[in-house]
Amino acid sequence: MSARPIRVVIVDDQKLFRHGLRIMLELEGDIEVVGEAANGVEGLDVIAEQDPALVLIDARMPQMDGIELLSIVKRQRPQVEAIVLTTFDNDEYLLGAMRAGADGYLMKDAHPQEVLDAVRRVVDGQRVYGSAPTDKLIDYVLSSEGAMQNARKEETEAWKLLSGRELEVVQLISLGHSNREISQILFTTVGTVKNHVSSVLRKLRLRDRTQLAIRASRYPPEDISAQQN
Repeated sequence: MSARPIRVVIVDDQKLFRHGLRIMLELEGDIEVVGEAANGVEGLDVIAEQDPALVLIDARMPQMDGIELLSIVKRQRPQVEAIVLTTFDNDEYLLGAMRAGADGYLMKDAHPQEVLDAVRRVVDGQRVYGSAPTDKLIDYVLSSEGAMQNARKEETEAWKLLSGRELEVVQLISLGHSNREISQILFTTVGTVKNHVSSVLRKLRLRDRTQLAIRASRYPPEDISAQQN
């Protein structure tokens, strides 16, 4: 007995594209198109009625776009797989689709065989992203990692601008001490402590003591002191 065909719903506002995609899919013996919709609102009704295994969703449509539709489908019917198809080589759409739970993301000018392979692979439990989206994703990850590394480096260098006494003040602030308490601990005046605090905020480009306390808890001053020695 042959396996049950893959039940597919197509949601796209371009009638000609839907028609061509349907013909291509139905030429395959293991794929059956069970419904079509011209926008996300119609798509929800068709998906609820037909209960497909997979939905091919246009990213940009009137009334309800593909990313919003995808989010709703994944909440209501997490068992339904979804591939987003788009003409827009756009980071925002790719990341939006991934956050919404897309199982695949392809450009509309992808080779027909790439689309067919994606349908089968996604239903088989794999995630499929075309070459252009994959390149975008890799670039995004690398740029994000680079930005984080640069931020950490800049933060470390900023801490190194502080004097030993300023680091002592920061450490006491992180422990919750007031300026008066700090002046007593360090045997100095409240005015001097205030000057140290102002200098630290300026060097670390922070707005107030609260931000300073949060920063100190994330990057303990004693660690910076060790680097300075």
